[in-house]
Amino acid sequence: MISGQCENTLKGHDGGVKSVVFSSDGTKIASGSNDCTIRIWDVRSGQCENTLKGHDDYVNSVVFSSDGSKVMMVVSTVLWFRQMDRRLSLDQVTAPFESGM
Repeated sequence: MISGQCENTLKGHDGGVKSVVFSSDGTKIASGSNDCTIRIWDVRSGQCENTLKGHDDYVNSVVFSSDGSKVMMVVSTVLWFRQMDRRLSLDQVTAPFESGM
């Protein structure tokens, strides 16, 4: 039964949050912010597991890949495909998206 009670408050961004999404399995949350970071959160504990930095503008939108291992985000007017340990520009990842464009 849904109680309407707050289950958790996720704290950590230094700017306004512009985008929030659950992973497909419901165990993670990704949030994108005006502080130019993406944070990956554990749903149960509410703890931030990873902070993805290196962007030089606001994160406008964020989404998980279907298997939950990657994050795609829109930073300013640039689309980024990001794994936890590196960032690729759209030119470097065009091939995986050709069939969907």
